[in-house]
Amino acid sequence: MAESQDEVQLSLEEWGRRPVAWLGDIGMLGADTQVVHAVWVDEGEIDLLAQSGAPVIHCPVSNAVLGSGIAPVADLLRRGVSVRLGTDGPASNDTQDVWETTKTAVQLARASTLDATALPPTAALQLALGTDALRPGDPADLIVVNLNHPRAMPVHDVASVLVLSTQGSDVETVIVGGQILLRDGQVLGLDEAALLDACRRAVSHLRQRAGLD
Repeated sequence: MAESQDEVQLSLEEWGRRPVAWLGDIGMLGADTQVVHAVWVDEGEIDLLAQSGAPVIHCPVSNAVLGSGIAPVADLLRRGVSVRLGTDGPASNDTQDVWETTKTAVQLARASTLDATALPPTAALQLALGTDALRPGDPADLIVVNLNHPRAMPVHDVASVLVLSTQGSDVETVIVGGQILLRDGQVLGLDEAALLDACRRAVSHLRQRAGLD
């Protein structure tokens, strides 16, 4: 939604309304509607998003790769819009690394506002995680991140190191719903090497069918 200027122009030509306003007109704007991207939204649309409770899914790496623009994250947050981070698909965000996405969100928020204090690391983590606490009754979703490496040292501020110095490969353990899916950097429950090999063979087959090899 409102990812590119062309999309906004198409909405104006087709419906006479900007994309977010059009969603509101047809009753599709609410807390159960995720508005992905929201790069080209004006002040009126930001107000509509805040009033409706519709969360915006910010995809900074994808937006940068495609040259779509920079979403006004600082304005969205300041005016009460719920914002979360997304990677978008592998066609526009090759690594699918949420750590890269989180750091890029900080970088673009600061570059676009010329404010080195915009989107501090603690706030960026909340956009990525939704919360920074595990409480009784919550799903047992945990990750263990290794910060014992040169990129992270010295660790004065954990939130800052996680956002600015961490990569996906630093995650050692992943637990979802109490089930260990990744241990010591190794995926459990599937043969990762075989899956990668199958991927390579599939791509080679597709390239041959398309006459690219």
